[in-house]
This record gives sequence, structure tokens and C-alpha cells, in this order.
Amino acid sequence: MTLPIKLATRFYVARDPALFRNVYNLHIAVANADGSYCVAEPPTMRRVTEEEAAPPFMALTVTEAQALLDALCEAGLRPTQLGSSGELGALRAHLEDMRTLVFRSNHG
Repeated sequence: MTLPIKLATRFYVARDPALFRNVYNLHIAVANADGSYCVAEPPTMRRVTEEEAAPPFMALTVTEAQALLDALCEAGLRPTQLGSSGELGALRAHLEDMRTLVFRSNHG
């Protein structure tokens, strides 16, 4: 009987310890069924033309993408925009409208 192999991708994000260096180091490891690990090495860059389609250097499942986001959050990074596109802006406008109404009703 052959058991299915379950691989687990792990992400680790840490601030670079070098003084005055605003860099985060990203480590990726995959746990193999035999208990060993494979780790990602730095990607290589190559020059392309504007017409050339650039393939992605990595594809993530939804679970892996969520693990990466979680690791970035644990390292102290937060998204610059939360919610769907425009959702946060609409909420801010609504709150400002509410403040205006409250201010006018209390002082007008």
C-alpha cells in the first residue's frame, strides 16, 4: 500500500540584522516525506525584451500564499490597503460624513 506524500511549504521572514538596513529576508523550505527539507535559493535574473513574456518565478497555492502573508505579518509587515479596492476609502468617507453630522448636530 502506498501512502500519499504530503509536502509542507514553510515560509520564514526576518528583518535583516545589519544596522540601518531596511531589508527583510525570506526563507522558503519544503518538508519532504522522508523528514528532509529542500530550501529555496535566490532566483536568477535575466534580461528580456519587452515582447518576451516573463514566466512567474514561483507559483503558490492559496494555502501557501496565506502562509507567506502570515509570515510577513509575524515579521511586522502590514498591507498598505486593507479590504477590496476602494472599500477602505468608502469607509473613511462614511466616517467623515458621520463626524460631520455629529459635529453639526452638537454644535449647530
